[in-house]
Amino acid sequence: MDKEIKDIITVMEKLDGILFSRFQRIGKRLSMKDPFSELTNTQMQAVFKIGKIQPCTLSDVAKTLRISKSSASTLVERMVVKGVLERKQDPDNRRRVLITVTRQVNSFQKTIDAELIKELKKIATNMPRADFNKWVEANRAIDLAVDAVYGSLIKGISK
Repeated sequence: MDKEIKDIITVMEKLDGILFSRFQRIGKRLSMKDPFSELTNTQMQAVFKIGKIQPCTLSDVAKTLRISKSSASTLVERMVVKGVLERKQDPDNRRRVLITVTRQVNSFQKTIDAELIKELKKIATNMPRADFNKWVEANRAIDLAVDAVYGSLIKGISK
């Protein structure tokens, strides 16, 4: 079992590295100011996830990132200081604070997403259809496995 776990970690690191290098390459090619340049890889991933659920509460951030509220609070505070996230008062409930990405990050993120889709389409069109189908199925299997692992973690925490 140890070998299989190490293999899983290796694949996760490879996938993470591929995405990170693509983001950097796209940003450089477009000569855009990279708002993520001062962030760790974990912080960068958090910003992308927050961007997809914004505006959101601290509880939403914790749930989405699968971390505790105190960890989410620390993470959000660091990224507010770095200028990539903003806290705003909820206009419907003054006691509630909403978290959003800054305009600069939002713009950068949309551009990177569009460019990443273009690059992945180019890769996909240059590979044999059978390999592309395997890639799609592997991604679906990974997605299901991650959901299963997360479900197990939640059950273990609530016991």
